[in-house]
Amino acid sequence: MSPRNFFYSHSYNLLYGVPTTLTGALGEWAYNEHLTFIGGLHNGWDVFDGPSDQIGFLAGARWRSCDERTSLQVLATTGKDPLAVPGGPPAPAGRDTQDAVSVIFSRQLGCRWQYVFEQISGWQDRGSFEPAGIGTADAEWYRFNQYLLYTINDCWRVGVRYEWFSADDGARVATFGGQYQAATLGLNYAPTENVTIRPEVRWDRFEPHEPATPPGPFGFAHRSQFLAALDVLVVF
Repeated sequence: MSPRNFFYSHSYNLLYGVPTTLTGALGEWAYNEHLTFIGGLHNGWDVFDGPSDQIGFLAGARWRSCDERTSLQVLATTGKDPLAVPGGPPAPAGRDTQDAVSVIFSRQLGCRWQYVFEQISGWQDRGSFEPAGIGTADAEWYRFNQYLLYTINDCWRVGVRYEWFSADDGARVATFGGQYQAATLGLNYAPTENVTIRPEVRWDRFEPHEPATPPGPFGFAHRSQFLAALDVLVVF
């Protein structure tokens, strides 16, 4: 949910790397106070009723250190998913097994600093959107995110985020196969407990994998962009 995000904008990972919603059942088992195992079933990525009628699986674990300053979570999902990216072109015939593995590491550095590292790897059989292999060649994507957050006082926090996202086959960002970089600087100002103001500036850069790739994903004409944005959250 938006109040849990430090930044106003989202990463490529959230939009393209992993599913944002799964319909199914999820269970957790606390092995002890530091280690929890996770398992579940789902019916496809970002759909209520998957068209393949194949059950997908999700499994992983979450660990927290004794001092609660360090945490590590590993999750993996697998299943058959013939859908294209929502809002993108129709999926090529034959899209098949789709897998993803997510690793999130967080460390509290002193009383004011927090560091977070995220890594995603994904694969899809016959999921390529490249002209030479559409519907036949396999697709893969991988990325990493790094966050560094600093608490100035009870009202102000500042954070930076750097992301590198590789999707050379165009499977996730349809028709725009290549590598993406994004650097974001943001502030959080909370004058009261239920109000947060989040200004940020962000720079994105795209490098195509094939010369025939369209001009660029930003406005369908550019391979880089600079954004300035602000929003206000009111929780009630």
